Amino acid sequence: MSGDNRHIQRPISAALRPEGELSFFERWLDEDYGLIWCWERGRRRSVENPALVASCLAGNLPSLSGRIGLARNQGQTKESLKYLAEWQGLRGENLNIKLDIKVFLTCSESCVEVSFEHDSPRDQAEPVLPLVDLFESPCEIWSSRPPTEQEQLDSLERTGQFAPDVDDKKLVEISSAYEAAEYVLSGGVGVQRLVNFLDRRLRDNRKYLLWRVHMPSITPSALKKYKSAYPKYDLLDTDFAIHVHGAVLSEGQYLFHGGTWPAGEGDEFVTRRPLSTTFCPQVALSSSFHKGKAYKAGKIELFVLRASEPKTRVFSYKINRGNLAHEKEVVFACGARLALVSRILVTDRYAVYDASANCKEVPVFVLAVTIS
Repeated sequence: MSGDNRHIQRPISAALRPEGELSFFERWLDEDYGLIWCWERGRRRSVENPALVASCLAGNLPSLSGRIGLARNQGQTKESLKYLAEWQGLRGENLNIKLDIKVFLTCSESCVEVSFEHDSPRDQAEPVLPLVDLFESPCEIWSSRPPTEQEQLDSLERTGQFAPDVDDKKLVEISSAYEAAEYVLSGGVGVQRLVNFLDRRLRDNRKYLLWRVHMPSITPSALKKYKSAYPKYDLLDTDFAIHVHGAVLSEGQYLFHGGTWPAGEGDEFVTRRPLSTTFCPQVALSSSFHKGKAYKAGKIELFVLRASEPKTRVFSYKINRGNLAHEKEVVFACGARLALVSRILVTDRYAVYDASANCKEVPVFVLAVTIS
């Protein structure tokens, strides 16, 4: 592609991208709007269908795959630029299309003038999920003590049951996603209380109920496999399912991801695989330990993700059914753009283990990241 992202170019000498390794996003929704994929499809078809190539080289505008090119000999006068890209590929030409320019060609066979112009689902309004703020009121972590004899008697008289341990002293108040991430990494005694707090908040949140209403009642098979069999999943099917069934986050939505920032990517990168996130920082941290990932990486980086000018669709899994429902998972389709805002060291002596139970201490960071 050229430096001008509205001018899509690619030389005929460019190698074809492997079909099986391209996500739905890379085929249809990247900055080229699917034109490179259509052009490559034309190049592949040129090897298989010499007669179709000869027709295109003669200036005809024949029927091509899918809906594009249909009814050409019946006077169709408008077409997508995707047709033009495939037509250029069939003719063995460089891809050379400007998205803002309408192109006119006359079919040599039918003598009908056809206009080609940009049409993309990326330019259409996206369904948007409402903002779910789990820290609208803060989470308070208290120390506890055994109840006094009088408290036991009062509880028995009031409820018919002996009192459990009672709150004694407020230890910390957590009022933001960033504070929640720091607290989880500190290994405080109240981490499970924070986890329980977030679970209750999510289940009781009316706006989150609208998320579930938007999602299908039965999880699509590709997304079931992604969750249960990762990393053995079908990239194209999973990405496609997120685009079909998902929606876009609201500005300012917070989520968490556990892993490491990709080496060599600088302060910004675009995902080429689905990205798993969660409403719970403890779940994100636990994913960093899975199969010794933190041990191998030599560090832990807990991402606090904030949606900024969101464009990428997400799929939200059920939180009340299935073996992994506790993960509170939200998965992004391919093509999410992440930008690093800050990286703060929490501790440089966090114990992690490999599959053989070998232990070492690694640094742990909280990363503030925007995601679109």
